[in-house]
Parts: sequence; C-alpha cells; structure tokens
Amino acid sequence: MTTKARVLLIPGSIGRLSYTRAAIQVIAQTLEVRGAETRIWDLAEMPLPMADPEYDGIPQHNPDANVRELARAANEADAFVLATPVYHNSYTGVLKNALDCLGDDQFAGKPIGLVGHQGIQPVDHLRIVVRSLGAHAITRQVVTRKQDFASGPDGYVLNSETLTHRINVFCDELLDWVRRFRGD
Repeated sequence: MTTKARVLLIPGSIGRLSYTRAAIQVIAQTLEVRGAETRIWDLAEMPLPMADPEYDGIPQHNPDANVRELARAANEADAFVLATPVYHNSYTGVLKNALDCLGDDQFAGKPIGLVGHQGIQPVDHLRIVVRSLGAHAITRQVVTRKQDFASGPDGYVLNSETLTHRINVFCDELLDWVRRFRGD
C-alpha cells in the first residue's frame, strides 16, 4: 500500500494579512483533498535565526529547536511548495533564510512547486535556487494577483475560478511527480 504524499509548504511571508499565506492555505487544502498530508511552516509562528554557516549541511545539529524541527519536517517531506510575494523583484529574505538554514540533503531529488504573488520574478529566481539544491521545480507554477482574492472575516479568500483551476492542475502535477519519484 502506498503511503500518503507528505508535502511541506513554506510561505515566505510573515505578514498576518498575506495573499501568499492565503494561496498556501488553498494549495494545502487542495492537496489534502487529493489524499496528501500537508504541513505549513509558518515563519511568523516558528521563526528561524539567521542561518549559521557552522551548521551548513547539518541543520539537525543546529542549537535552535525551530531549525532542527524544520530540518526534520523537510527530511520527512516527499515534496515542497515554496511561496513568496515579490520583494525588490525577487523572493523574500525570510524565505531565503529558511532555505539557508537547511541543507541540500533535505531537498535532493524531491519535487518542488513554486508560487509567487504579484510577479513572476521570484519564481524564476527560486527555480535557480531549487536546481542548486538538487531538487526539481515542477513545470506548473502559480502566480497570484491581488484581484484573485477578496477580503474575508479571517483574511484573504481566493475568488478566482481561473486561479482555482490552475491550483488544481498545479497540485495534480506535484503529486504526480511525487508518485513518479517514489516509484508508486
């Protein structure tokens, strides 16, 4: 019997009211409907210290408990979703730091889905980073705009049929890559 795909989602936004976090929530729910186990690493609730080069490649030895827990979650993940708003035409420093706290071993040979808010540039930059980690960025990506969301009582809510369809296809592709890489 095949085990459920485990997907670690890391939104590169620490804003309480965040389009990026809203998109990650929808993607996590979509993956769960398809039978995946998801975990969202909230960098606001589980902050990480600045990456320490002394622990490069060995995050499990980092003295910070959050870094060790993130490394454990990344080791257990079959796939990742990295999401970010555009900051100065690239991805956020908080996401970069999270990736720097981990090592190549956490990512090597795993599929990664990429999500950007308000522009394609951070997704393009993350593709290069993903390749350097020995991981595989899936073909489909998700790029959101403010117009794709409405304000709800607890934050932003996706209200774009086009984006909902794209997220469905994105999640299907990510889980297909997991099955292929695991040999399911």
